[in-house]
Amino acid sequence: MKTKIIASAVVAAAALMVSSPLASANSELQIISGGVTNTVAGVGGVASYNGVVGNWDINVTTGIAGANSIDVNSVDKTTSGTSNPLEILWSADGFTKLGGYDAQVGGTLSAGLTDSFSSYYDSTLLGTTHSLTAPLTFSTSPFAGTDSGSVSGSVPFVLTEEVYITGGTAAGSLTSFDYNLSAVPDGGSAVILLGGAMTAMVLIRSKVGKQK
Repeated sequence: MKTKIIASAVVAAAALMVSSPLASANSELQIISGGVTNTVAGVGGVASYNGVVGNWDINVTTGIAGANSIDVNSVDKTTSGTSNPLEILWSADGFTKLGGYDAQVGGTLSAGLTDSFSSYYDSTLLGTTHSLTAPLTFSTSPFAGTDSGSVSGSVPFVLTEEVYITGGTAAGSLTSFDYNLSAVPDGGSAVILLGGAMTAMVLIRSKVGKQK
């Protein structure tokens, strides 16, 4: 039992060394359609919206900002059908990790819909000056995709995810998805975790040797 406790403590300490607090001091969720814009200010890096946007009368959307990542998930439906696109923007500031970022998305959509997912970095909330990952576009269901890009320049900076939904002309058009953007772990973090694991193994071997 003591051996397990020692190993767990070492691994936990290594994890704490590479962890960091919530990145966002400010964040904003924006949903736009048919000339209507609904904006929700984030609290503690989290923002949610549940309501109508233009002819998209069911929208349940949540944005979350982490230490080196942002994520937006949503369910959106038009019961009457509309020719107006639906745009969702989720943005947070305070990021300081330059370098590589990975975008991952998965979801479902009704026939006739097209969902496009893009990400950006900038100096202002909702800014789209610098493209981070190329658009991931889907028109079949279910869907999933990945892309990667890199952030350069000064810190801190803002990350923004954009979702653009078109083609919802049929009544009952529905889409749901989760879109995540996160920094690629650096080599230093991996070395620390590996070192912690190796130290734990040495302690375990030492403990076992004494028990023989």
